[in-house]
Amino acid sequence: MSFFDRGKRRVPPNATFKITQEGEEKLGEFNGDPKSQVLMALQVGGTANIDEICNSPSVSLNRGQVERLIPVLAQGGYIQYIGGQSE
Repeated sequence: MSFFDRGKRRVPPNATFKITQEGEEKLGEFNGDPKSQVLMALQVGGTANIDEICNSPSVSLNRGQVERLIPVLAQGGYIQYIGGQSE
């Protein structure tokens, strides 16, 4: 069960993600949109938490924007939740 199934909309502060093969393929269509910025940050870093994604040079989004995109990207199969626990 992922943390997205728990009824909470908030991403745990220490959640870590990685890009999936589907996410890598999506980057082939890179056009600078917000989703692609997050995918690029994960591709460059391998794995990253929200702070690392927000601080990536490829991302021009604030933390709230990234937190809203994470569930969309995970549900689309572009990224995978790999660690961290909610407080």
